[in-house]
Order: sequence, then structure tokens, then C-alpha cells
Amino acid sequence: LKGGFGNFYVGHWDSPAKRAVGAHRVVGETGWQGVQGMLLSNGGSFTGTFSARNSNSINYESPNFSGFSLRAQTTSTKEQSNTVGSPNVGGRSNSFGLSYSAGPLSADIAHTTVEHNRAASGTTGTKDTALVLGASYTFGAARIGLVYVDADAKPTVTQTLTRKSYNIAGTYKLAGPHSLKAGYTVAGDTKRN
Repeated sequence: LKGGFGNFYVGHWDSPAKRAVGAHRVVGETGWQGVQGMLLSNGGSFTGTFSARNSNSINYESPNFSGFSLRAQTTSTKEQSNTVGSPNVGGRSNSFGLSYSAGPLSADIAHTTVEHNRAASGTTGTKDTALVLGASYTFGAARIGLVYVDADAKPTVTQTLTRKSYNIAGTYKLAGPHSLKAGYTVAGDTKRN
């Protein structure tokens, strides 16, 4: 449903947090240049993942107000494909984002909370959270982007894992469909409470 009130849709869609990263990482999501795993997914001793395309999601995008727009997503309690454990058992994801785009500058802030997503493995009462900040700027044929993610995961009710990660990348358009891209990504050490 789309109109002057914005866009309301349901189904299998990327969360606002994943979209915020995708808007500014410049280089690829997966593959040899992919950075999504270091920014939003679990790896090493970090067991939270926020690179989610959520099933059975309810989504809303506001109209554009002088460059600003709002995104929101929630999932069904019983039907969400879990990020940890078996699919379709417990869990709820809530994700919100605020975007700005006007002229050469665009920026995003997004927050995701994933609750009870380890119910399939017998753990309940946990909550993972992630804050995403991203910005990019275009000048002529060049574009530079910066993404920062502060994520917390709770593999158990009493344990919290924290990881901060960031990416800076740029691209330069050449003739035709060709361009040069370069990026640098760091997934910080996982810290435990």
C-alpha cells in the first residue's frame, strides 16, 4: 500500500539496519570484496548477526520530508526465520532507521533489536542489539562512504558480547559502466562482560 502517507508492505525484506549498511559500504556485500560479514554478521567469538532479510516482516517507509525519511520493520513472533538456531522458532526483530539524502550527502542511523532468537536451541530471554551509523558523499565521479556498527549479542541471559566495526570505502567512475573501488574494513575484537 503506497500513497501520500508513505509505503506499507509485508513479506521477506531487508531490515533498515542492513539497508543502512548497504547504502554506504560502497564495496560489495558478499564475495571477494564483501564486507557484510565483518560489519553485521557473526564471526569468531561474536554470535550475533544483523545482516537480516526477515521473513513475515511488516514494514513502513515514510514520505520524504526535506531529505529525511523514516523506515521501520517488525516481525511476527512465531514465524521469523531466526538469525541463530533453527528457522521458524520464536524470535522477534524490530528495526528502525532514519535516512537523509539531499545533494551530494546521504546519511543513515539505524537500530535493530532481536529478541529470543535462540529459542530453537533452548535459550530464551536473550536480546541482541546493533546501532548503525553511515554516511557517504559524492563529488564529481568519486564517492566515499563510511559505516560504523556497534553491536551487542547475548548468547546467554547473563553473558554479553560486544563488537565495534567500521568500513571506509570509495569508488571512482571511469568511462562507460567501469569504475574503481577500494575499501578498508575492521571488525574489532569481541569483548565479553
